Amino acid sequence: MTKGVGLNSKCPRHGGVRPVMNARDLLQDPEFFHCERFRCNMLRTRCVERQDMEHLRVDRRVKGRLQEFAVVGFPECRDCDQGRAIWSELHQDFYQT
Repeated sequence: MTKGVGLNSKCPRHGGVRPVMNARDLLQDPEFFHCERFRCNMLRTRCVERQDMEHLRVDRRVKGRLQEFAVVGFPECRDCDQGRAIWSELHQDFYQT
């Protein structure tokens, strides 16, 4: 039997108490899925964020002038069929509620 990870301590960052969580239960949560491309379990919302990351822009001063640079996030996630399906599922749920 797997013991739960003892996270039942004061969280200094948020000032609250963290619940005790079992890693296996956490990864089997429906909010997670198995990413085929990166071969890992990932939050569905994180997958969608990675798809949109490439569109972010950053302003930076270079030699006294303000220049805009594209942020290269995860270009592999942009054209992923599995990612598109997850994006559709999340947005479908959003519009149904």
